[in-house]
Amino acid sequence: MAGFLFLKQNIFTTSFILFHVRIQVIKNNLKFILNFNHRIMIFLHQLENKKIFLFIFIIILAISIFLSSYSSIIFQEGNPWPQIKGIIQLNFSGSDIIKISNFDDKYITKSKDGEEIIKNFMENNGYEFIEQMGSGHLFKSLEGTSVVAIHKYYSRFYSLWSITKNLDATEINDDL
Repeated sequence: MAGFLFLKQNIFTTSFILFHVRIQVIKNNLKFILNFNHRIMIFLHQLENKKIFLFIFIIILAISIFLSSYSSIIFQEGNPWPQIKGIIQLNFSGSDIIKISNFDDKYITKSKDGEEIIKNFMENNGYEFIEQMGSGHLFKSLEGTSVVAIHKYYSRFYSLWSITKNLDATEINDDL
């Protein structure tokens, strides 16, 4: 009987040790799984950062290629912002002509029907169309002041107009 109790105690001790070892193995497996899950989360977070970085890099590269390809068109008048602002106003305001410079009399129109638009604009300002000489359109007021509107294509869709007032002969003699 003593041998049976010893055997029973040995089996109990052995099974307790095996149970304890199994719990340790399960704990280690859980730690590994949690650690692996943590590593996956870190990798995915870094991957998202890499995707965002790659997306921003591709956008900057596309803008650089666009600017280098069309720089001669975009910067033909120097700083392109007044023209870009004028184009936006032209498309969204409903106006046919937009003044793009406060210092010079520079205007922008759509290229389609641009000549008719500038003629109507000048008529509304009291000038009569006289003739066209190349890209210059000559206008004259009832007071005798003449104006030259010089046309220049900004692109195939938009035209720039520079309007210059000329003094008549009597005004020139008065100034001398």
